[in-house]
Amino acid sequence: VAGLVRRLEGQGRAARAMRVVGAGHSPQVDPLLPELAGALSGIRGRRPRVPVYSTVLDDPRGDCVFDAAHWAANLRRPVRLDRALAAAAADGHTAFVEISPHPVLTGAVADTVPDALALATLRRDADGAEAFAGQLGALYVAGRRLPVPPGRVVDLPVPRWRHVRHWWTDGRARTEPVQEREEPPAEVAEPSSVLARLTHHIAAVSGHPPTRVTRGTALADLGLDSLMAVRVRTAVEREFGIELPLRDLFAATTVE
Repeated sequence: VAGLVRRLEGQGRAARAMRVVGAGHSPQVDPLLPELAGALSGIRGRRPRVPVYSTVLDDPRGDCVFDAAHWAANLRRPVRLDRALAAAAADGHTAFVEISPHPVLTGAVADTVPDALALATLRRDADGAEAFAGQLGALYVAGRRLPVPPGRVVDLPVPRWRHVRHWWTDGRARTEPVQEREEPPAEVAEPSSVLARLTHHIAAVSGHPPTRVTRGTALADLGLDSLMAVRVRTAVEREFGIELPLRDLFAATTVE
């Protein structure tokens, strides 16, 4: 993969390697599809109330029923974002908003429909409310008609925040100093102790109960993504006083 990236970059094309747990949208996921379709068999989709331009169907204007077969195809088939964008642009759409915690598709939108307005909703490490309001302002300045939400805005009484933290996985200091007993440092940490502390952090970040995370648990089964990996790394580095490169974390197959 690294060689392919270098070759494409040498041709002046945009390419980058991504660390993922599996090759989605490829034949590698074929063995998973029957089980996935079976698990989703109870899902029944409705006809959309707004037009949908599908990135799954060969015809982006085709009917999406959003049933189990649709979501299995969504995992297996190529992501036809370019076709969906081109169809929407051909139908007169000139503004595209990526709804996500951080923009990853606005560049692709701009490449496909360069004359259109491409915006995101939120940005990583930015004030969420301010960023969202700024993007709404950009739409307004561009002449977009923004729908007025139903209902009315009311002022809520100001809560009395207590500012007491109950999570210790983020490494922040406690609000009250705690007297710690001085004990002779252990020469070698017990593996079970290290494993218990590590599994606690992984469980806290992934949202799984601690009993779900064992030494043999595959990180991929916990849904570890890039954002969660950063949080695990931060917690582990603070807990053990080490440096943990993300590549090493992604290279690990199990908790052990």
